[in-house]
Amino acid sequence: MTPQTISSQDKPADGAAKYITSCWRFPPFQVKSDNIIEAGDHPINVDSMEDEINLAISERQSYGQLVHATARSRPQAYMKWIIMKYAGILIESGDVYFRQGTLESLPLATQRYIEAAYVLDLEPEKVTKLGKRRTATYTSIDREATNFDLTLPFQFELAALPDAAAKNSPMPRYRFEVVLQRALGLCAELRPFGDRLLASIERKDTEELSLLTARHGKTIHAMMLDIKRTSLRMSQQEVLEMDFAETASTLNKVIVGMDVLSSGLAAGPTISANIAPFGVGTSVSAGGQNITAVYQAVSVAMRGVSASQSDQGQQASRKASLMRQLQERRLQANVRGREIKATDKQIEIQRIRIQASMSEINLQQLESENAQKMEAWYRTKYSNKDLYAWMEKNLRSLYFQAYTLAVGAALQAQAAVSFEIGKSLSILQTAGYWDASRDGLFAADNLFLDLKRMEQVYLDANKSDFEITKTISLRQINPLALMQLRLTGKADFSVSEFQYDMDFTGHYMRRIRSVASNINATLTLMDHSYRITADARTADDYKPKPSSFRKDGIPISSIAVSSGVHDAGVFELNFAGSQYLPFEGAGAISSWRLELPQEVQKFDYSTISDVMLDIQYTALDGGAVFASAANASVRQISRGNESKGAAEGDCGFFDLKNDFSHAWYGFSARLLTNKGKDELSQLQLGNIKERLPFFSRRQKTLNIQSVTLISKHAALTRTCNIKTIANSSGETGDALDEKKLGSHVMRTRSKVNKELSGDWILDASASAIEAKEQEIETMYLLVQYVFE
Repeated sequence: MTPQTISSQDKPADGAAKYITSCWRFPPFQVKSDNIIEAGDHPINVDSMEDEINLAISERQSYGQLVHATARSRPQAYMKWIIMKYAGILIESGDVYFRQGTLESLPLATQRYIEAAYVLDLEPEKVTKLGKRRTATYTSIDREATNFDLTLPFQFELAALPDAAAKNSPMPRYRFEVVLQRALGLCAELRPFGDRLLASIERKDTEELSLLTARHGKTIHAMMLDIKRTSLRMSQQEVLEMDFAETASTLNKVIVGMDVLSSGLAAGPTISANIAPFGVGTSVSAGGQNITAVYQAVSVAMRGVSASQSDQGQQASRKASLMRQLQERRLQANVRGREIKATDKQIEIQRIRIQASMSEINLQQLESENAQKMEAWYRTKYSNKDLYAWMEKNLRSLYFQAYTLAVGAALQAQAAVSFEIGKSLSILQTAGYWDASRDGLFAADNLFLDLKRMEQVYLDANKSDFEITKTISLRQINPLALMQLRLTGKADFSVSEFQYDMDFTGHYMRRIRSVASNINATLTLMDHSYRITADARTADDYKPKPSSFRKDGIPISSIAVSSGVHDAGVFELNFAGSQYLPFEGAGAISSWRLELPQEVQKFDYSTISDVMLDIQYTALDGGAVFASAANASVRQISRGNESKGAAEGDCGFFDLKNDFSHAWYGFSARLLTNKGKDELSQLQLGNIKERLPFFSRRQKTLNIQSVTLISKHAALTRTCNIKTIANSSGETGDALDEKKLGSHVMRTRSKVNKELSGDWILDASASAIEAKEQEIETMYLLVQYVFE
């Protein structure tokens, strides 16, 4: 019996009341539903509750695993159980389809979940806890409306769902070898479940066969007992037949003797008795008749003699014949005598047979009783078919749960091997290995084979050709981020592919092994990617394309640098460990965030001269053609045509107080001496180009794009001017753009478009210095340039 045979989901259009009745196909449940609709659900009777529970327990004990026996005494509870069981079946079916994660199975899972929600109906309303009333303002309402507008339209692609699920799924912390061994171990433990399930099914079938054999044996013994009793009755009738035959033979002998005697007495006289009135007497009479009869007899005798004389010749011929007849009659007499003896023996044999039949009947009756006891023992023993049916049910459930664990571990292993070799693999069957028609008996074997295929793919994969350590200077790649770190304690920066191509061109599949820093801070990987193809032939082909890059989720994306001395965020940097290291497997093309404590500063953040990152990564060789395309791209990026970041080209960053300490001392002293006066103080910066990195210094011409001054002293910053980049009127490029950067002011002059050469001189007016100031805060110079 299935839930579909008891209930139906076809909803009529006549209202909810009829729907409650029509959803049950079983007539007694329809009547029960009508009673509930008309009279309402009866409250629980506490007085009779104990009796009802005891009755339910006794029924369950009497009928074993037959849960349907509950419907007799508690039909309403059974109806609720049917509904919950049916909903659970739908949900589990939906989970099976959902775990497959394919475009074909996801709609099926959604359909099952909708059917389950339809069966369970609406969730009961929850009474929410009263909270504090929040006064809404126009600004808050407008912000919420704006946020709502930004979420529209709700667009998504079904084809992107599996990829999104794979990207958002957490990566295992352990390496592929560890996860694979765990999956193989679960797969090995899964096999005994299948064997035990099959053995339980066989035992259940054996018990059913034994019980059936016992029942048939009991029936056969009863039939044999009837046959023996019938045979006994037949034996008694045969004895009676023999007795009657013997009696008839004896009577025939008596009759023959009497016939011979009566023939001899025929020659006797006739005696007549006369009864007188006064007495009794005997009279003998002899007359002519007697004499006549005597003479007739004599004449007959004489005729006989004469005939005998005439027939002597014939008698002589008949003598031999008569002798033979005599011998035959003697033989017949002997045969009859022996038949009588044989009849006596048969009677004796039949009596013995009757005794044997009685013994067989007793034995057969005993065997029948034993068969009944055997059948009762098979039916009531503990290890009966009900026990094995219960074991089969639980083993099937445990087997499927173990299968789910093994498949989950296998999926983790597949994700790990895809992560480690940098290629999306689909070795496992998307439809799963569970054959419901055969209880998944070969699921473990098929899964084990695919895990071995996965291991072979991992061993054959070329994971790296080069192992490289890249030292990143935040001051060189993003001076503004270093400034933000000094001022706000937090900085975001990126390491582009260009930075790696400056060292080694023609590499791809650059993936991080570890990252170490020299500053006590929290280092977080915000974004990353790596190139997965090496088919670029020109600089245009080398440009970033979505199909050429890949991004994987990594287990650990943040570390707390505590020692500040080449600290990788772990106690022991062991690449052969069982767990992934922080940032391991991430793309070297990455975006980072450095965070220092905001509330309490242990040291002066302005003293941070630079942040060094030691990035250890692996790479593959893309060949000479690919290296040529990378070199062409590097040349283009160096000229400022492309860059990953907000600014173009390269940057030069200078801390005027620390980098030009001697000149700054005289510059600040003159400003403090001439407080409030309109006197200029010059800071000799020298040849800025000589302070740039080597790859910038070796360029023939550097074209300045913008110059930025950053300082806490806003008034002093507004009076500063660099003569080298100014024209005769003291201005060059666009107007100055002033922005706030924390507690500092940032003034930028863009579109300078002038060659970076010669000595630089910074002029500042002492009129911006107030009388109460005793020290000049440091200033920062940021120069952006491109190659010509």
